Amino acid sequence: APANEAIESKGIVRLNGSWDRPSAYRGSPSPDLEAAWDRVTADGRLMSMTLEELLKIGEEPAPFMARYPEEYGGDYVATVEVIHQLHCINMVRQSGWGDHYTATDADFIKSPDKWRIHLDHCVELLRQIIMCHSDVTMVTYDWVEGLDVPYPNFNIPHQCRDLEKILDWDNVALPLPP
Repeated sequence: APANEAIESKGIVRLNGSWDRPSAYRGSPSPDLEAAWDRVTADGRLMSMTLEELLKIGEEPAPFMARYPEEYGGDYVATVEVIHQLHCINMVRQSGWGDHYTATDADFIKSPDKWRIHLDHCVELLRQIIMCHSDVTMVTYDWVEGLDVPYPNFNIPHQCRDLEKILDWDNVALPLPP
């Protein structure tokens, strides 16, 4: 894939999935929270892909494929899949805040059924990706005072890619012309 040049390992990183751990990507809806999500999902972060790059990823050009106008190079419109995956998890996050997003989301207001179909698409895609990657990192359990059963310790090491390097590479993206 063209983005392979942007893949760089961060090595072993301890991800902290504790229930109460603060993060720029969790919490009540706020301008800062939206800005964090927009930075990694903004408008799909569309970019151009040449015919040669398209063929390298195993795709065949077809008349229905979106392309930039010739004055913008005529290349194919693309995005890096991790951007779409983050968009999907953001949509799942937003659905957990119910009325806050559904009252202001133009797509939901216009067509709640279409919005739910979109959400179902996201859940199904994320399921497939999680099952495809099948993370075998072991989660240990701790005894916690006040609980009758062991509690999972989600503060565990993972081998990670550097998302910032991928986002930096993706910043060469060309927006769709008006």
